[in-house]
Amino acid sequence: MNKPIPLLHIEEAYPCTIVERINRFTVLIKHDNKCHTAWINNTGRLEEYMRKGIGGFCIPNKGKNKYRLFAVKPNLDNNGYASVIDTLLQMKSFERCIEEKLLPYFQECWIEKRNPQLYNSYVDYLLRCNNKNIYVEIKSAALQKENHAMYPDCPSIRGERHIEELIRYARNNGESSLLFIAALPWIKSFKPFKEGDSRIYTLIHQAYRNGVKIRAIQIAYDISKSTIILLDNNLPVILPEVE
Repeated sequence: MNKPIPLLHIEEAYPCTIVERINRFTVLIKHDNKCHTAWINNTGRLEEYMRKGIGGFCIPNKGKNKYRLFAVKPNLDNNGYASVIDTLLQMKSFERCIEEKLLPYFQECWIEKRNPQLYNSYVDYLLRCNNKNIYVEIKSAALQKENHAMYPDCPSIRGERHIEELIRYARNNGESSLLFIAALPWIKSFKPFKEGDSRIYTLIHQAYRNGVKIRAIQIAYDISKSTIILLDNNLPVILPEVE
């Protein structure tokens, strides 16, 4: 892709500064010279973002926390873009890509069902594509190492189970896809992170060998336009053990 494509306009986005992470789902932020608690829905460790002084962007939240932290900007040199850590907005971005036919490998697809059951688990989507079903699991690749977006940044039993079910379905002649959303504006490819969870690292390679389609897209938050944009609809995927 040569030109970013707008996906979602974010209403009432406010700049903020991270003070500290309180727990897995809560971070203390400063906005308008006042401290507030903000909700985080990304279950990753996000250690490179949850540090004092890192800039971020929040939207109003209806829960017990006044705000929801949806984007962060740890790098100054990133062309006015920020990283989208909010998994709900990542999913909505994927859905918009499907609706607008922006992904070449899902051109003839529509969302048949959200959170469909696949064997003993629930995955993110069931797509209907040219009279065939494709089960799709979305994962947030929020970790940056050099020029790579990476997943996972911590162990995830749930993530392991999802990939195992995709493999099982592919082995039974079904079609499935594992799609990573790299919401980092300054990377050039996706790569699995062995140190985060060696079991998931192995399962990703097993998935590839068993016919599960491994895809990645790149999105970011355009600060000046308050819009989540699509930067790459087919981000290169690097699987070192199968090159």
